[in-house]
Amino acid sequence: MTLSNMTNSTPGFYSMVVTAISGANTKSVPFYLNLLSSNFAPSVLVSPANNAIGQNVALTLIWEEDTNATSYDYQVATDQNFTNIISSGNVDITNIAIFGLAQATVYYWRIAPKNNACSGTYSAASLFKTGQITCSDFTSTNVPVTIGTTANVTVNSTLNVPTTGVLSDVNVSVTINHTYVNDLTVTLISPSGTQIQLVTRPCVQEPNQNIAATFDNSGIPLVCAITSPAISGTIIPSQALSTLNGQAMNGNWTLRILDSVNLDGGTLTGWSLNLCKNEAVPLSVNDNSLQNFALYPNPNKGNFTISFTSDNSEKINVGVFDIRGRSVFSKEYQNNGLFNENMQLDNLQSGVYLVKVQNGSKQLTKKIVIE
Repeated sequence: MTLSNMTNSTPGFYSMVVTAISGANTKSVPFYLNLLSSNFAPSVLVSPANNAIGQNVALTLIWEEDTNATSYDYQVATDQNFTNIISSGNVDITNIAIFGLAQATVYYWRIAPKNNACSGTYSAASLFKTGQITCSDFTSTNVPVTIGTTANVTVNSTLNVPTTGVLSDVNVSVTINHTYVNDLTVTLISPSGTQIQLVTRPCVQEPNQNIAATFDNSGIPLVCAITSPAISGTIIPSQALSTLNGQAMNGNWTLRILDSVNLDGGTLTGWSLNLCKNEAVPLSVNDNSLQNFALYPNPNKGNFTISFTSDNSEKINVGVFDIRGRSVFSKEYQNNGLFNENMQLDNLQSGVYLVKVQNGSKQLTKKIVIE
């Protein structure tokens, strides 16, 4: 048996020929190989950015693609050592949606590239902090509004919200007296013009009078009652209110009612909004700072010591930059828990420099003076 030589070792699919010789018979059979590389590039975490604050309790982690990877392990934890992992898994794309995070909480995340033959190492962790959700009620004073008995006539009621913020949740409470609610289409319009239908000609059975309900994506499916009100409780709207998430909450909101049939009429007696926003909570000193950090002496002649206590196992990077932001020194160090290194940069000119120390998601920048 003989094998043809295969000189190309670049990852990918390749073929070779196996020749079997038995007596006077010779037979060649093609085989196909898939070469996989373990030469993974350093992983780049894209979003949320390191030290990002005000993140939603449901978000998507995004990272850059590695051409040698066919899948990625991911981990999300509440500590930088990843001893308390709250979400983990493997995906064959470069993003993963995470749900159910706590408010005003620091999280760490990282990924590791893989293929069918090899596993890469986990990336340096990135830190993000979720925001604090606050909700406020706003009630329209532009009521009552009469709903006429003529078909296809639209009536509007407005509500001005002065509070600023970015929406993370919207709920709407509506009270309508009407003799046949199947005639009605009720629509909420945001200050930016986005239209969300709350009900679209509901309830075909008789009698079906009046609406006194709250529309909430977390509600229950609409079930019409034969008693009044036909629509009540907390129900799921015809179209998702979550479409409004991310929009500005302040401005003029409109509740629009279309009556599509003659004869029956009624009154919009009241409506209100419950609007929630995600407020950023600043990182505390311990969230993104280095413990027991010291840099001395300062000023110095290019010879100084950096020391701090690391609370994780990530590698440590030290960079020195001149006042114009140009790098004059960069080095990566192994981490044994207590960092204590003497820097000898005797070739630096006199002036002011910035020393940046990064340990995983934690970093600190200090100014030094070279004499």
